Formats: sequence, structure tokens, C-alpha cells
Amino acid sequence: MRASDWKLIEDLREKINGLIDPKDFFASKVMENFHDAGREFTEKAAKIRADIAIKLAREWNDTRLRLDRLSRALDDCVNLRLNVLAESIRHSPRWEELNSFPISAFMQPPRPIRTGLRYPGEPVYYVNGIWTDKIKATVAAEALAQHLRRPVFLIYNASGVRSLVSRRGIPAPPTTGLRDVVYTGIWPLLACTMPPERLSTIGGGKIQSNVATRKLTSLLYNAKKPISLVCHSEGCVIARNACFALFLLNKEEWGRDNLAWVATGIPLHDNVVWPKPTKYTSLIDKNDPVPKMIGFEDWDHIDLSIVRFQHGFVQHYLHKITSEMVW
Repeated sequence: MRASDWKLIEDLREKINGLIDPKDFFASKVMENFHDAGREFTEKAAKIRADIAIKLAREWNDTRLRLDRLSRALDDCVNLRLNVLAESIRHSPRWEELNSFPISAFMQPPRPIRTGLRYPGEPVYYVNGIWTDKIKATVAAEALAQHLRRPVFLIYNASGVRSLVSRRGIPAPPTTGLRDVVYTGIWPLLACTMPPERLSTIGGGKIQSNVATRKLTSLLYNAKKPISLVCHSEGCVIARNACFALFLLNKEEWGRDNLAWVATGIPLHDNVVWPKPTKYTSLIDKNDPVPKMIGFEDWDHIDLSIVRFQHGFVQHYLHKITSEMVW
């Protein structure tokens, strides 16, 4: 490994360990930084009824910029590449410490919601994005089943559902969902840079605290047959983390050889999507602003008034998925 890579890794560890207090990580550090964002969002909410999609897009972009100010860790990892960071801990004491935790710290039984049972064949698994209630996620899974003519089993991601709409019926500051986005987005960095006992404290005794990620990790880790997976938006981040957990649990090669992963509207730079299975497909609509906003692209010169918010799974991505993309 190059000396410059080692220096960047040490800088990452210093930033993350200096930034995060395990006693109240999300309560003080993240919420403190989102307090102003939430207040601004609330003040603007009454003004955005006519053009909610564009305003919401701007708020997402503003949030990304605030996250950049909170920590440059994600940008550093893009420059470094996640696989290089992962190699820095392979077979190291940190690797051994992570593997010393019980398997339950990484996973739990998936218990998926089953749709499309009228169709034959092995199921395709689906993970929905942020701000999707269970009914809508199930409808999307059923639509995927009808499209592929295969059973589709939903690993439900409940991120952000309760915080999307306030009691007054207008968008509320999505602080809960954003905390989840922060945690799921930087989790591989935490695993590689933070002492495992501190990571466990943040996760309430879990190395991975996100429920959907633990369920997907269990599905992949315990699979006896190849798995087909379709995910959308934040569901792609959850899938990335489950694949990274396979790396930490010494099943990286199984994932590469036995997982067919279709990622739609993925809000991650390609350098932080690792490890990838050999059968991997990324679908991004050219008019979808989310991958651009969270994918470290420059939006300073884009006129948001002409952006079409084409990020919906059923509306904008379902028709692009083909049977050849899955097993």
C-alpha cells in the first residue's frame, strides 16, 4: 500500500474518532449539525406546496453540503477507495476484534414480506428506499414480481417513515431519516476506523444497528443458493453495507460469486460501493437528481427549476430491470 494511502487512512481514523462521541453520537453530534437545517426546512415548508419536488431536492443538496462540513470522511473515502481502506484492516487486530463479536451483532432473521407467490421460480429480494411506508414498499415489491414474473420478497427498510410529514400535513424536518442516512452512509468507515467497542456502544451493542441491513446480512450470510437482489435509493446503501459485512465475516468471495445485485438510483459514489458481486448492475435515470446530489457531483451551476425529480422506483426504474440482470 502506498504511503499516501496510509496517511489518508490515518487522517480518516483521526477525523472519525475525534468527531464521534459514542455516548450520544446521534443525539449531540449529528442532531446538533442538523438543528439549523431542520429549522430552515420548517420555515420554508409553507412556501413549497406548489413545487415540492424541486424544493425537496434543494434541501437534500443543502443537507449534503452540511454533511460535508460535518466531516470530510466520505470525500476522503472517495479519493481513497473503500477497497483500499478495507485492505488496511484485513487480518489485522481490528479484523480479529470485529470477528470476536457474536454473529448476532451483525445480523438477525430476515422474515421478508412475500409477494408474487403466484409466480414460479426462486424469489428475487427487494429493499426499498427512504421515506417509504410498508404498504407502498409492498406495492413496489408486487409490481416488481409482476414485471419479472417471479416471487419477490421484501426486506423492508423503515428509514425516515415517521418524520416525513408533520401533523399539519406539510413536510417536517426529516431528522430521523437523516440520522439513518448518516449512519448507513458512513458505516463501513466506522467499522474500519473506530475501535469496535466504541462502534458497539453507538449501535446499542450491535456492530450494525440498522435493522434492514442486519436482516439482509443474515439472508446473504446464511444463503444456501445464489441470491437475486434489487434495491432502490437508500436500499442500495443497505445492500452495500450487507456486502461489506460479508467481507468482515470472511464471506466476501461468496458474495462476489453468488449475488446478483441490481442497484437503482444509488446515492453513492462508485468508489464507496465495495465489494461488488460479479453480477452487478447499476441503473441511474439521467433526470434523477439524487445520485448527483449525494454522489459528490457539482450542482452549483444547475438550475433546479428545470430538474425533473425522477427518482421513484416503480415510475422511473422498474421498466429498466430485465430478467438477465438476476439469476
